[in-house]
Amino acid sequence: MSRAALRWREVLAAAALLSGLGLGTLAYVVRYHYPTLPARWVFFWALIVAVAGLSLTPLALLHRRFTGHLPPRPTLAREGLLAGAFVALWAWLQMDRLASPGVVAALGAAFVLVELAGLLWGGRRTSGR
Repeated sequence: MSRAALRWREVLAAAALLSGLGLGTLAYVVRYHYPTLPARWVFFWALIVAVAGLSLTPLALLHRRFTGHLPPRPTLAREGLLAGAFVALWAWLQMDRLASPGVVAALGAAFVLVELAGLLWGGRRTSGR
């Protein structure tokens, strides 16, 4: 068994766990709770977890395609959580009808800049090891 196959299993297991937890919680909150303040917080938390889990596999595939290897665990986790935070913030803006295409594009650009900064400065700190 190769090391790459073991890493793919880790990515798929984490994706399945996070997606199942997030989507299950989303279904429960939407089905059984009124939209009170605590239920909204649980909804947004579950949305972040679900999107992070659903985005892990495509993010790992993109890294594999463009760099030739799988990313480190912290990088993949950060990118998944950024995707989840983007979708949750988009949903929150949509509640008050503030999510215009310009606002969402600016929000997306800000998240891309945060990710690029994390890739650039994060790689410099760990390259000396």
